[in-house]
Amino acid sequence: MFEPKALSACLASRVVLAASLVASCTGPAPRVTAENWPEADALFHSDPRWLGADGAYSVDLGRGRFLWLFGDTFLAREPGGTSSDALFLRNTLAVQTGPDPSRAFMEFSWGVDENGAPRSFVPEDGEDWFWPGGGARVGEALVIFYARIQTPSGDPSGFEAVDWRALVVDDPDDDPSDWVVHDAKLPPHRGDIRPGAAVLVADDHLYGYAETGDSTHDVYVSRWTTTNAAAGDLSSPEWWCGGEWSTSCADGPAVVMPEAASELSVQGGGTLAPYIAVESEGYGATTLALRTAPALEGPWSDPESFFRPPESRDGETNVYAGKGHPGLGGADLVATYVAADLYYPRFVRVNIR
Repeated sequence: MFEPKALSACLASRVVLAASLVASCTGPAPRVTAENWPEADALFHSDPRWLGADGAYSVDLGRGRFLWLFGDTFLAREPGGTSSDALFLRNTLAVQTGPDPSRAFMEFSWGVDENGAPRSFVPEDGEDWFWPGGGARVGEALVIFYARIQTPSGDPSGFEAVDWRALVVDDPDDDPSDWVVHDAKLPPHRGDIRPGAAVLVADDHLYGYAETGDSTHDVYVSRWTTTNAAAGDLSSPEWWCGGEWSTSCADGPAVVMPEAASELSVQGGGTLAPYIAVESEGYGATTLALRTAPALEGPWSDPESFFRPPESRDGETNVYAGKGHPGLGGADLVATYVAADLYYPRFVRVNIR
């Protein structure tokens, strides 16, 4: 049972995740149930060259089209190839047509270099590469956030996020191979907090949830007017300072979600709460969890597990990248996660009653 610390959070977060519990505030809480959705999983297996990836953010492009943003990807050199001999791309994407993933069509995309060979959709910059965060349709434009990643000195198998980047697509209704893409204008001094862990548009603003990438993964929230965001000007973000929005918080931005996941989703919660966030709780043999809040800046509840992936039950598989996908149909809430041994996103169908 949710037992939020503040009454306002309680009233916004009346949810029972297990079953026969009684809500702690006013009246019975909605009940959340979840299950794997193999009929929808087939969507990620529909291209004979695209052999799996992680990340799996989605963006509602409108008109029944949804953009998927993937991180590290295995791409067969030719149809029918296997992952053991595949190309390794740092990011790819796909466009889903139709809101119900169990009935939709998916077309995958990646970049092509000057010789016609496949490359990451957002190409590497020297030794640095780019992993996707969230994105949002802002008017006629599309804004996508990426993290700049480097290999730490002395740790060739590791990685660290060192900066962030935002791309603006002027014509997102076109095929991705025809997109006109340019970099957004960013703050001159960006510090250690990188927006893009979750992104959404609400109240005439583009909101970007941010984290520092350290071991705590505390999450902050920034925003821009949709007018500026659509024009590609992200140079002056307002941050939630704990009691107000400001471009300069006296004591630094306030933590809105302590110890959260490094990638998550935030969306309107419907009957569950005004806003919900979906994340993987921890890393490894983890669960999918949700938080609720009455406003985008919070107060956010503590995470509550609502689904344990079957891959987590052996205690040996790394399960991560949990997030929800607003706009997708076929369930009250559609979520995904990635299991490292499978290395394809898996769908979860969530019902709220």
